[in-house]
Amino acid sequence: MRRRVDGPNGLMEFVIVKTALRAKDDGLEVVSLSGAPLASKPGSAAESDRTLLASLLEQVAAALEPAYGFASLFRFKSKFRPEYRTLYLAYSDSVELPSIGMAVLRAYLSEPSAREIVAVARAGYGGAR
Repeated sequence: MRRRVDGPNGLMEFVIVKTALRAKDDGLEVVSLSGAPLASKPGSAAESDRTLLASLLEQVAAALEPAYGFASLFRFKSKFRPEYRTLYLAYSDSVELPSIGMAVLRAYLSEPSAREIVAVARAGYGGAR
């Protein structure tokens, strides 16, 4: 959801609202704005509840933010007062996480540059940049 630089402000909001109204007219009760992967609802976890994986995902999100904008997308969607639902990713062994991470990276950056891959890798090893 990106508007052209010279596009009018509020265009995306207009499109979303028109679509939601059309969905309502068609009898739909729920419209999904989809997930905002790697973004967290503010105040969703106390610092004492932070897991290593949650911290790692936060660092990866920070590394990818300039390229994708998970947090800005999440803030944008909050304008519509959504019902928050947690998204889960199940995996059988933590050894799979690097390949899962690359798959997620490629899903959002179809051709990640070496610089982006290094930034994500560094984020995974303590956030060194």
